[in-house]
Amino acid sequence: MITKVIEYKSDHKIVNSNRVAVVLEKGEKDGIKHTWIGFVNDNFQANLTWNIDWEDLKTQGFDRIVGHLVVVSYSGYPCPHSSDIDWTETNQSISITVENEHWEYGVTFEYKITTHYPELSPPEKISYDEMFAVSDKTDGILIVEGKKLNVNKSFLSFHSDYFSTLFSSNFKEGQMEEIEIKEVSYEDFGLLLSTIYPMMVIKTNMTTKVIEYKSSQITVISDTAAVLETGEKDGIRHTWSGYLDEYDATILTWKFNWEDLKIQGFDRLVGHLNISNVYDDCVAVRVDIDWTETDQSISETLGRNYLDYDLSFEYYLTAHSTELPPPEKISYDEMFAASDKTDGILIVEGKKLNVNKSFLSFHSDYFSTLFSATFKEGQMKEIEIKEVTYEDFGLLLSTIYPMMVFPNDKTTEKLLEFTDRFLMPSVKHLVEHHLLEHSKLENEKMMMLGDRYGIKSVLERSIRQTNTVEKMKKLKMSPEYGKLSTETVARLFERFVQIS
Repeated sequence: MITKVIEYKSDHKIVNSNRVAVVLEKGEKDGIKHTWIGFVNDNFQANLTWNIDWEDLKTQGFDRIVGHLVVVSYSGYPCPHSSDIDWTETNQSISITVENEHWEYGVTFEYKITTHYPELSPPEKISYDEMFAVSDKTDGILIVEGKKLNVNKSFLSFHSDYFSTLFSSNFKEGQMEEIEIKEVSYEDFGLLLSTIYPMMVIKTNMTTKVIEYKSSQITVISDTAAVLETGEKDGIRHTWSGYLDEYDATILTWKFNWEDLKIQGFDRLVGHLNISNVYDDCVAVRVDIDWTETDQSISETLGRNYLDYDLSFEYYLTAHSTELPPPEKISYDEMFAASDKTDGILIVEGKKLNVNKSFLSFHSDYFSTLFSATFKEGQMKEIEIKEVTYEDFGLLLSTIYPMMVFPNDKTTEKLLEFTDRFLMPSVKHLVEHHLLEHSKLENEKMMMLGDRYGIKSVLERSIRQTNTVEKMKKLKMSPEYGKLSTETVARLFERFVQIS
């Protein structure tokens, strides 16, 4: 799933209410609602409070928001006050006291927040004993650490030249009833095969990573550029340098390199860097960061009022992973070319598709039945598959072939249609993963797909996300509404009563 960056800047407000808190502003941005309250107390301090509710984001599937809120005065003095945000609960408040010994303050605030989806829990523990149990689809036995693994030889051979050779009748192992696989543990071998078996374990890339760092305290006294600190945190390297110029202004420079994060699959860093005077809670300078290039530098100049002060800096960054590029166009003619691994022919729109019957049967009860010797088709050299195009059938099989193509928003509905027809639960498993973790389809479309094809996780989430009367009206006006089952329509009526 993709994260979302939300930015907001308020109007300028005057705070001059004596002791009595008044509402300065109410607002909403992309699912974050706020109420800003303020007053001036007897000590001429401005007391500012924000009540923030992001329940709408929670119902969209986000479970954490990270970022900062900054208060700035018109005059620039006192310097900006900042509050870091890292929340998992939806109802929050922030309170800041601004001291300037005035009875009237002109202030504004802004926030920059990154929303985060829940981190995926580890996949459920697979029972390798169940995965390798004997069935009508297994025809060979491998021995790993003394345990018997019942496998389908053609299925493994279709995926691997190693097994194709191992099971060949030209080798003694191919004529053995049981073949031992050495120098590998049962768990590791089970893990390997679980990535190609029909209900495969799908590795999900991390979508975001929050990285925080706080420097040591440094006093800048040199009139020539000197390295103040070097450091590294979670793939981000920095060098902090500084000096005093001829006017005693403090010149600070940071050089950053996050190539290590790029290698891990992250392509963007978003957040901020604060420079602080350690003698008070005031942030001297805040620098917003939004980088896609790995080598970066920041330079800031502080006035003479920071001379001989201990300074420190901190950053709070969110790394974002790369969105998957669209798959390359596959040549179905090459995919269905005859080879030493094919033993059957399907005819689709007059074209011959050379396939491995055991491989398809292992993935699908439809093909297991079709190729069975008890049916006339199973005894035919060529079997015609009707009411499907060559392109669509190629798309379906490309999701289970060794160099698989993962579903995308353009192909999900077609794949779900054919996974029901051709009884391929592994394809539905892949589509479900895409819809939950990567899809940008409209909620109404997601609801219809989850309902029609029995994907409970997708249906439940889309119903939760229909959390306002406006969204309910949008759903009812959409073409997807008429495709929903009576059971789901009844649930939506209950949902409407809840939110009205």
